[in-house]
Amino acid sequence: MKHHFAQFNVAWLKKPLDHPDIADFKNGIDPIHELADKAPGFVWRLIADGHSSATTLRPLGEDGIINFTVWESRKAMANWVYRDEHAGALKRRRDWFHPPMEPGVAMWWIPAGHTPTLEEALDRLQYLRSHGATPLAFAFKDRYTPEDADAYLKEPGRPPLGDPRIGAAQAERCIDAYVAAWNEPDAERRMQKLAQVMTDDGVYCDPAKLAQGRAALVDYIAQVQAKYAGGHIERTSTVDVHHYSGRFNWRAVKVDGTLLPESLDVVEFARDGRIRRVTGFFGPPIAHSAP
Repeated sequence: MKHHFAQFNVAWLKKPLDHPDIADFKNGIDPIHELADKAPGFVWRLIADGHSSATTLRPLGEDGIINFTVWESRKAMANWVYRDEHAGALKRRRDWFHPPMEPGVAMWWIPAGHTPTLEEALDRLQYLRSHGATPLAFAFKDRYTPEDADAYLKEPGRPPLGDPRIGAAQAERCIDAYVAAWNEPDAERRMQKLAQVMTDDGVYCDPAKLAQGRAALVDYIAQVQAKYAGGHIERTSTVDVHHYSGRFNWRAVKVDGTLLPESLDVVEFARDGRIRRVTGFFGPPIAHSAP
């Protein structure tokens, strides 16, 4: 059976697409895609209805820009990626997008003639993030073949595609980066850290505050830091996770080393492994008195 090479990528905008700082990227979208469509080995790309690209599709949040293409071979895609016209834009990606904490590009083999769906792409990206590189979803440096994918699926115990859960290691990386954002004194760097691990419309809720949106949380953290100047937050437990839900214990440490009571955060993860909602509880539950 003949196979084609699929790639899906997502990148998180530093600013809205209509912001002047993003103008060079926005203005280059259509010209770059027109060149890609004519490149040797190009097969297909995802296009939103009524538009010329997939840019208006935001399945992973308003700040997530996606691109989804199919090529006749790995070599055909590589030849396009490193062409001068595309390579120039690639070199400027840090001007427009936050640096990724998790893989932003997933690749896999598909039967020739198959048109992959967006759902399929999202499953592959999350599979890569949750399980690392495998023949089902991998990075460009990996050299898996279609035959490797067939063999992998036949091995007993392999997690299936589309399994609605976040991996334990992925969840731990996310939570540790989230805690690091709470300890970051610089507002811009704090936003950059949170952008990697929390959706733009993410919600934070504790007994004292409801912060709706990532920007609101950035401001609230500044208030907490001012109240406990010189202190920090630390995780005190493992990250217990199943499906897209998790929990972990943490505590605040004052500048003089005083430990505040251990508290609990309950986390809801989005499909891409970033945090959608945090619900915090201060201190341990009050013991129930026996009747």
